[in-house]
Amino acid sequence: APDELAGLAETLRQTQGAADSQRPQIGDVTEHSPPVVRLASQLIREAHAQGASDIHVEARETKVVVRFRVDGVCRDRLILPPHVARPLVARLKVMSDLDIAEHRLPQDGRLHFARFEPDLDIDLRVSVMPMLYGECVVMRLLDKTTTALPLDSLGFSQHNLALYREVIRSPFGMILHCGPTGSGKSTTLY
Repeated sequence: APDELAGLAETLRQTQGAADSQRPQIGDVTEHSPPVVRLASQLIREAHAQGASDIHVEARETKVVVRFRVDGVCRDRLILPPHVARPLVARLKVMSDLDIAEHRLPQDGRLHFARFEPDLDIDLRVSVMPMLYGECVVMRLLDKTTTALPLDSLGFSQHNLALYREVIRSPFGMILHCGPTGSGKSTTLY
């Protein structure tokens, strides 16, 4: 998979003019799909395989940096030429049902990856933010294959577990689950 990603990046480097003219497509990704379509899918596949929680696509002045967040640490995964930014972001917007014509306002959406590649059932929360050199994309991978943990196994003390159960049965009030990335907010809620 890493070799395929590098090959797609090289193909996009060589096809500078063609990358801008490739129209984003919906549907199954095949070996005959345009390189930018295959690149978007391969980024998601590889991030999932590496256990990444997030994919960052950052447009900079002279390059596009793709980073994966694994175990809370963002690491550069791929450097692409700047002309790849617009078609790659457009593809990710199409996959997320976002407006590809909107470049000035932030957008948020969801991407159900199985619509494009049925063998990998993951959802992604997608945020697109306009920046100085183009739009940046952050995708949070939400793996649907992980099972919900019982409340007893989340690490609450017996006293706090009893209090928590009492409060969640209450017909009024509010519980705030907050904390840094990777602290277990979603795990606790699901």
